[in-house]
Amino acid sequence: MAEHSSPGSLNPPLLLWLNGGPGCSSVAYGASEEIGPFRINKTGSSLHLNKYAWNREANILFLESPAGVGFSYTNTTSDLITSGDNRTGHYVPQLAKKIHDYNKNNPQIINLKGFIVGNAVTDSYNDGIGTVTYWWSHAMISDQSYKAILKCCNFTAEETSKQCDDAYSYAVNYEFGKIDQYSIYTPTCPTSQNDTVSHIRFKNTILHMISGYDPCTENYAEKYYNLPQVQKAMHANVTNIPYKWTACRCFKFNCMSCYEEVFRHGQLLLNLLKACSTIRSSLCTTKCLHALSITMGPIPKQSIFIHNNIISSYLSLGQILHARKVFDALPQRTVVSYNTLITAYSRRGDVDGCSVAALSFKSGLFDADAFVGTALLGLFGSHGCLDEAFLVFEDMPLKSLVTWNSFLYLLACNGFVEECKVLFCDLVGMGMSLSEGSFVAVLSGLLDSEEDLGFGEQIHGLMVKSGFGCEICVVNSLISVYVRCKAMVSMERLFEQVPIQNVVTWNTIIDALVKSERPKMALELFLNMSVRGLVPSQATFVAVIDSCSSLRDSVCGESIHAMVIRGGLESDVIVGTALIDFYAKCDKLISAHKCFHQIEEKNVVSWNALILGYSTVYSSTSILLLQEMLQLGYSPNGFSFSVVLKSSSMSDLHQLHSLVIRMGYESYEYVLSSLIMAYTRNGLTDEALSFLKEFNDPLPVIPSNIIAGIYNRSCQYNKAIKLLSLLEKPDVASWNIVILACARSENYNEVFEHFRNMHSASIRPDRYTFMSVLCMCTKLCRLDLGSCLHGLIIKANLSDTFLCNVLIDMYGKCGCIGSSVKVFEEIKYKNVITWTTLVTSLGLNGYALEAVMRFRNMELMGLKPDALALRAVLSSYRYGGLVSEALEIFRRMGTDHGIPPQLDHYHCIVDLLAKSGQIKEAEKIIASMPFPPNANIWRSFLEYGGDTDSVVPVTATRFSLNHLNLPIKTRWYPWYTGGQVGGWTEVYDGLTFATVRGAGHEVPLFQPKRAYTLFKSFLAGKDLPKY
Repeated sequence: MAEHSSPGSLNPPLLLWLNGGPGCSSVAYGASEEIGPFRINKTGSSLHLNKYAWNREANILFLESPAGVGFSYTNTTSDLITSGDNRTGHYVPQLAKKIHDYNKNNPQIINLKGFIVGNAVTDSYNDGIGTVTYWWSHAMISDQSYKAILKCCNFTAEETSKQCDDAYSYAVNYEFGKIDQYSIYTPTCPTSQNDTVSHIRFKNTILHMISGYDPCTENYAEKYYNLPQVQKAMHANVTNIPYKWTACRCFKFNCMSCYEEVFRHGQLLLNLLKACSTIRSSLCTTKCLHALSITMGPIPKQSIFIHNNIISSYLSLGQILHARKVFDALPQRTVVSYNTLITAYSRRGDVDGCSVAALSFKSGLFDADAFVGTALLGLFGSHGCLDEAFLVFEDMPLKSLVTWNSFLYLLACNGFVEECKVLFCDLVGMGMSLSEGSFVAVLSGLLDSEEDLGFGEQIHGLMVKSGFGCEICVVNSLISVYVRCKAMVSMERLFEQVPIQNVVTWNTIIDALVKSERPKMALELFLNMSVRGLVPSQATFVAVIDSCSSLRDSVCGESIHAMVIRGGLESDVIVGTALIDFYAKCDKLISAHKCFHQIEEKNVVSWNALILGYSTVYSSTSILLLQEMLQLGYSPNGFSFSVVLKSSSMSDLHQLHSLVIRMGYESYEYVLSSLIMAYTRNGLTDEALSFLKEFNDPLPVIPSNIIAGIYNRSCQYNKAIKLLSLLEKPDVASWNIVILACARSENYNEVFEHFRNMHSASIRPDRYTFMSVLCMCTKLCRLDLGSCLHGLIIKANLSDTFLCNVLIDMYGKCGCIGSSVKVFEEIKYKNVITWTTLVTSLGLNGYALEAVMRFRNMELMGLKPDALALRAVLSSYRYGGLVSEALEIFRRMGTDHGIPPQLDHYHCIVDLLAKSGQIKEAEKIIASMPFPPNANIWRSFLEYGGDTDSVVPVTATRFSLNHLNLPIKTRWYPWYTGGQVGGWTEVYDGLTFATVRGAGHEVPLFQPKRAYTLFKSFLAGKDLPKY
């Protein structure tokens, strides 16, 4: 009792203080650590005044509850049993209700002013959710542990499941660290070296730290209240209790000293151990029970079971060393003893498990039972000791189906595909009944070869025959095999036939459709999945977001984003990263940035996705993001640098290069490649080529390809070929660069020779290889070689739109227009280039009307002609002499197609008019040009316009003037004399260039009037007349 300390106060109220726990001392916590008049000094031997004691306002009664806590005791054993019913958090409200009910029925009331409850357990569910959410929201546990606890734990159940216990154990023992959950921002009290795991206990399904708000203060209290002089002064411990005073008692089972006679029966001890395992007892509880089992001595027929339960209890708390000590001290060990410890070592990846394995061999249990051997397989497999695992399996005299399944899965996970197949066949041949695990294990090992696909189809038949055709786990594994083997038809058929499907099934199918470039079908399947009431998972959203990214469908993607938000996954790092990638590909970088900020635990991949989005549009923001990434403590990887280098400017490049070297990424092939590309893009070609000198050994393949490409672009073809000839294993890009270099240097024979060598080296040509060689066939007009290449393209299944366009051009220019049309008709997805190439080929081969008809069909198909397509149709008109039709489309280019005529279009129409004798019309076209005519236009016009000396003034002199690089004062314009065009002129700074229309080499002889006008203007120093 702490009396009111303020003098003169009349009738101060009485405050009854009860501490919770359950079973924690009100004297230790309330009086000595929280609200009492005194605090205990750090020496634990004296007191000091509490400046903020509550007894300044009221009389306070600190009551120990329940019986057995602190110095309280009882002579009635039922009180002790009641004290453990986990209801301590309800004492205050229940007592208040009792008083309230009493006052309603009695005239002499108890003057209850109210009650205060702090951090109480009101009910199991809310306490559980609240506690775990507090841990997670304060970064004490990871997202994974938080989700695992919410998924595995039923907060309303009386008992917890093993999965729930494991989730809690991992969070507290491996993620909490040395943090006091009651005061997470203050230093913790140092613990003893022997106590490495946090002491935790359950309140129904909820974990609480036993220590109080200040653990060291509790230590002071424990020392102080165990002093004999203190106990004497307090008139406490009058019964001379045989144990030390502690702050909390009930869950530490010290009260069990009253029950030693009761627990003489071993079955009761076993039940207690099982109960402790179920409710997740503390380390102290387990130690007490362990000590009790030792003091009780051996119990016939039950000691081994008690000891195995003690081992399990220690292991559930992460105390593998304590469990091992119990195991080593066992006079007798069973299969359960070995399995329990071996499994624990296997999960922890602890090599000490090998000594337990040796003991199992020595004791003979390995030969007597399949359980020990199976556990050893898991132990050695988790350590990567495959040779030892093989020996264990071969030496096992007794093998259960679980043993076979475990070994099959071990082989599958480590890439022993053939051995896994043989072992499965042996298992089937033995006539042993197969299980789901058998099929899942063998299917998980199959890869993407045709042989594996055939084996998978046989497994499929066996599944149906054995009655596992509708088992969801097995079906999902088989679908995964079909996906890996790209057997999409078999996959879809199996999916349609299975009556039961879960989210994993749908996810596997949707992901397969996305990866097989069928995003629309993936989205349709996702909608079907939603209609069936299946809740999309993280993997589902990632797959469908990737589908929207592939389609660049921003509307659909934003709808999926809304579903992600409704599902509460917008903060998930994997889903969030997929959204960043989607918005970046749709050029919505602001939305991508918002998604990035919503991710709670960002990783390097999420940073890279956002940086890539900005880098793709060559934004300097990518550099700023890299700086922010470094400032926040994230370590960029090679991909981060390769992406940032893509958009780096000259001013940033050298700093990035230095950072790459400092962080040790300069030897990474893709980073080195990005550096070379960055230097090249910024015009620092010499610095890009300097990487050749910095490396003593030949550069890796990709950087070598990039530098060879630089040589190709600068017409240094021999250097490109020489560089790539140093590579031991050139890739297909290397061969393509060499073939292109030979083609550009007009070494035609070497092009075909390298193509043959490429086949000999077992390098499969890609579409770029075929394009280069086909272009060479086109140039040489080698229809025979082009046809052979066409056959190879069909055989390699590369007949896409890109290559078919090249084939149409090759056949057209080689005069085989029938093959051009045939290839065109076989193309499934025709683009503007496809139609343009066909129109050009038809025009070249004299089929002008057919070319025009195809052009009009293209417009009817909804394809908008580009400048090249319009040039192709104008050329066809030119070849066919269709003047009026050509003029009509030429004049409508700007209005109908939004493309103003360019030099090539003017050349086509001038050439057509000149050939048709419509010289004046051609003159008008040239006069209306918004830019100077080029040599081709003049050549076409003058060739058919009567200028017999066109070559000299229009070509040679014009080229000479170009070399002078004189500033132009007035661009080309027609000059007039007598109301007619006398010629064309261009005025330079200090020089005037003029032509005389219709004149031969001796101009005054052929056109005296025009020559005279030219001369007068010259003498007058005036420009030639424009009208």
